[in-house]
Amino acid sequence: MIRILICCAGGFSSSAMSVKVKKEIEERGLQDELQVDFCPFGTSSDLLDDVDVVMVCPHFAHTTFPASQLVGLL
Repeated sequence: MIRILICCAGGFSSSAMSVKVKKEIEERGLQDELQVDFCPFGTSSDLLDDVDVVMVCPHFAHTTFPASQLVGLL
Protein backbone atom coordinates (compact mmCIF):
# COMPACT_ATOMS: atom_id res chain seq x y z
CA MET A 1 0.00 0.00 0.00
CA ILE A 2 1.31 3.44 -0.94
CA ARG A 3 0.30 6.08 1.58
CA ILE A 4 0.06 9.68 0.32
CA LEU A 5 -0.24 12.80 2.48
CA ILE A 6 -1.44 16.03 0.87
CA CYS A 7 -0.55 19.23 2.78
CA CYS A 8 -1.40 22.90 2.52
CA ALA A 9 -1.34 25.90 4.84
CA GLY A 10 -4.65 25.37 6.64
CA GLY A 11 -5.93 22.02 5.44
CA PHE A 12 -8.70 23.38 3.20
CA SER A 13 -7.04 22.99 -0.21
CA SER A 14 -5.49 19.68 0.75
CA SER A 15 -8.89 18.46 1.91
CA ALA A 16 -10.47 19.34 -1.44
CA MET A 17 -7.60 17.72 -3.34
CA SER A 18 -7.74 14.55 -1.26
CA VAL A 19 -11.47 14.18 -1.97
CA LYS A 20 -10.75 14.33 -5.70
CA VAL A 21 -7.84 11.90 -5.45
CA LYS A 22 -9.86 9.45 -3.31
CA LYS A 23 -12.67 9.55 -5.85
CA GLU A 24 -10.22 8.75 -8.65
CA ILE A 25 -8.71 5.91 -6.61
CA GLU A 26 -12.16 4.40 -6.08
CA GLU A 27 -13.15 4.80 -9.74
CA ARG A 28 -10.00 2.95 -10.79
CA GLY A 29 -10.40 0.26 -8.12
CA LEU A 30 -7.08 1.06 -6.43
CA GLN A 31 -8.30 1.18 -2.82
CA ASP A 32 -6.03 -1.72 -1.84
CA GLU A 33 -2.98 -0.05 -3.40
CA LEU A 34 -3.29 3.65 -2.51
CA GLN A 35 -4.36 5.55 0.60
CA VAL A 36 -4.68 9.35 0.73
CA ASP A 37 -4.94 11.67 3.70
CA PHE A 38 -4.56 15.42 4.22
CA CYS A 39 -3.46 17.89 6.88
CA PRO A 40 -2.07 21.39 7.37
CA PHE A 41 1.65 21.49 6.65
CA GLY A 42 2.37 22.59 10.22
CA THR A 43 1.16 19.26 11.60
CA SER A 44 2.59 17.06 8.86
CA SER A 45 5.82 16.29 10.75
CA ASP A 46 3.78 14.13 13.13
CA LEU A 47 2.69 11.95 10.21
CA LEU A 48 5.87 11.64 8.12
CA ASP A 49 6.79 8.23 9.52
CA ASP A 50 3.39 6.88 8.45
CA VAL A 51 3.40 7.96 4.78
CA ASP A 52 5.35 7.16 1.63
CA VAL A 53 4.66 10.34 -0.37
CA VAL A 54 4.07 13.94 0.76
CA MET A 55 2.44 16.34 -1.68
CA VAL A 56 2.42 20.08 -0.94
CA CYS A 57 -0.21 22.27 -2.59
CA PRO A 58 1.44 24.67 -5.08
CA HIS A 59 0.41 27.86 -3.30
CA PHE A 60 2.33 26.71 -0.21
CA ALA A 61 5.36 25.07 -1.84
CA HIS A 62 7.46 28.24 -1.76
CA THR A 63 7.66 28.07 2.04
CA THR A 64 8.93 24.47 2.20
CA PHE A 65 12.52 23.38 2.02
CA PRO A 66 14.03 21.72 -1.08
CA ALA A 67 13.29 18.05 -1.54
CA SER A 68 17.02 17.35 -1.49
CA GLN A 69 16.97 18.18 2.23
CA LEU A 70 14.44 15.41 2.84
CA VAL A 71 16.95 12.72 1.88
CA GLY A 72 18.65 13.00 5.27
CA LEU A 73 15.33 12.84 7.09
CA LEU A 74 14.09 9.62 5.55
